[in-house]
Amino acid sequence: MAPLSPSFTLQNSLLGLLRVLGLSFCYLVGLAIYRLYFHPLAAYPGSRICAITHIPYLWNLVKGRQLDYVGRLHEVYGDVVRVDPNQLSFINGEAWKDIYGHRQGKPEMAKDRKFYTSHPGGEHIITANREDHSRFRKNLSHGMSDSSIRQQEPLIQNYANLLLQRIEEHCQDGQAPQNMCSWYNWFTFDIIGDLTFGESFGCLENSGYHPWVKLIFDSIKTGVYMNVLAYIPFAQKAASLFIPKELLEGKKVHEDLTIEKVKHRLAIEEERPDFFNYIMKRKEKGFTFPEFLSNSAILIIAGSETTATILSGVTYLLLKNPDKLAKAVDEVRSSFSHKDEITIYATTGLKYMIACLEEALRVYPPAPIGLPRVVPEEGDYIAEKWVPGGLGMGRDAIDLSQDTVQL
Repeated sequence: MAPLSPSFTLQNSLLGLLRVLGLSFCYLVGLAIYRLYFHPLAAYPGSRICAITHIPYLWNLVKGRQLDYVGRLHEVYGDVVRVDPNQLSFINGEAWKDIYGHRQGKPEMAKDRKFYTSHPGGEHIITANREDHSRFRKNLSHGMSDSSIRQQEPLIQNYANLLLQRIEEHCQDGQAPQNMCSWYNWFTFDIIGDLTFGESFGCLENSGYHPWVKLIFDSIKTGVYMNVLAYIPFAQKAASLFIPKELLEGKKVHEDLTIEKVKHRLAIEEERPDFFNYIMKRKEKGFTFPEFLSNSAILIIAGSETTATILSGVTYLLLKNPDKLAKAVDEVRSSFSHKDEITIYATTGLKYMIACLEEALRVYPPAPIGLPRVVPEEGDYIAEKWVPGGLGMGRDAIDLSQDTVQL
């Protein structure tokens, strides 16, 4: 039998490629038609491109513009909008209760595993299932109780005094502008480091971020990439192909330092009024070592940058409104004659200052992005609207807190 000519082989290859391209095109067209007209969420309002593909949602997530993007969709389409083929976003308080609250006789909305990426050490209080979440919460609540906070007050006061001292040293009698966002972050990271690991990060002492703190911020960026890859089959297994090398290297260093810090804390035997003192006493009812790792990592983020965000927000709002600043200053100075009188208990009487903090919390919520949940398989009503089972939905805190209709 004579061998096939090169031209015949090339022709067959081209025909095969055209068939593959043709089938792929037909599949994509069919998928688009299904998602637009026959998908369980087809009746919900939203952009057609959002209904067809995940790309706009994921692109804005990677670029850090997701909140603005979803907010604009709500402005156009109303209080419930389809933000991607399989996900809805709601904008009212009733939806918040239905999605995140405990409802009598109904299962809770499960966490969307595409969003809640697990820590290498295991699940933590945010990603855990209901049973483990309850155990984590019970253990951690003792370190955050009213009595524990009062025991922690001297430690917090020391860092507050150091914050004021360092600002005074740098401000040159008010002539040198200061980046208060950085100062607040250094302040909160030092406190949360001491309460979690038994030692400060030294940010205030050095007037700068500890190298590990930068790694924490980088790990958040890595988490966003992992969220995006979760939408692509098997992509998370090949994360190194998609995530910048420096972020992956930083993630590994961050994990190693977490292990080192946790070992340091567990080696401290004397009583300390911190987050882990009670848990260490519980032995078998407390945390395993991997659970110490995963929960300490989330505590550092949840207890530092979030508080710094509120402090930065209230500082900005007061400076932009001098009359409100004057009123807050007058309340503080008329309530205390000396700085030593300012305690956690005493500040509960500062009604106007507390109102200012609550307003800053509304305008600049520390966790503005929605935490996606999944509707139970049998489906359920969200804000009196039927949502089929197995689909995702969420509620961004920033949209809810600033929606003029809800307020």
